[in-house]
Amino acid sequence: MYCSSIHHLKTMNSAILVFGYEKKDVDAIYKTISSCLNRPLSLYSASGNESYTIEQLLTKSDNHFEENDPKIIMFVSIENEEIHSILNSFPSTVIRPIFCGLTQHNKSWTFSSLKEHLLEEKAYWEKQKKK
Repeated sequence: MYCSSIHHLKTMNSAILVFGYEKKDVDAIYKTISSCLNRPLSLYSASGNESYTIEQLLTKSDNHFEENDPKIIMFVSIENEEIHSILNSFPSTVIRPIFCGLTQHNKSWTFSSLKEHLLEEKAYWEKQKKK
C-alpha cells in the first residue's frame, strides 16, 4: 500500500527517499520523477543514516549520496498511477532499484530494517519466478 492511500500521511509533500546512488544518478532520477509529477518533489537520502527511522529520514535536510547496494527508492505521497508513469519513464542510464512506498507500517522502521525486509521480499519473489 502506498502512502497516498493512507489518510493521515496524505498531507505529506510528494517525495522520494533514495539509497545507494551517487549524486549524478540521483540528479537523473529526480529530473525524471519531477517531470512525471509536474509538481514540487522533495528529495531525501538514507545514505549514511541507516539507523534512522523512515520518519526521521523524511525530516532531514542534509542529504548525502553515495554508491551502495542495494539501490532503493521509496515513494512518499505519490499516487499509484503516477508511480506507474515513473516506473515506465525511469532513466535507462541508471540501475533500477528496489521500489517501495511509505506505509503506516514501515514509517517507524529503521532504514536498515526496511532494507532487510525489501531484500527478503526480493529473494522470495525471485524464488517464486524459478518455480
